[in-house]
Amino acid sequence: MKNIDSVANSIDKNKELIEGISEGEMLNKKRDIKGGFSTYDLKNKSQTELFRIRDNSSTDFYYKKTYYFHNKKVIKAIIEIEDWNSKSEMQQIYKAIYYYDNDKILKVENENIKFSNAKSVLNLGNHYNKEFYANRAK
Repeated sequence: MKNIDSVANSIDKNKELIEGISEGEMLNKKRDIKGGFSTYDLKNKSQTELFRIRDNSSTDFYYKKTYYFHNKKVIKAIIEIEDWNSKSEMQQIYKAIYYYDNDKILKVENENIKFSNAKSVLNLGNHYNKEFYANRAK
């Protein structure tokens, strides 16, 4: 896991990468606004390789999902949920960390299946990855 953490840390610190953002509203079935989202992708300058996705959404809680990619594969994911406490401060109520190698689960830390599970987290990371490269092919 140290190697994966090292790769993730180097991605976070790499000033040569550029970040894109998309934001919007989340609607319920009646088309009423129920929250918002922001998605940040970190890629190389030519925008041909994805290194990290941060997907944040706010509805009843504040959800933060961070995915790290290496050689076009998910290598690490962090799922966090926050809520406002009685002092009007954000408080983390859940954090799980997942490690992957070539679509195989290597290690899971602090998972609670009420909030996330390794397979669905991987599937969502693979979806983000697929969407990024599909949009580059257009």
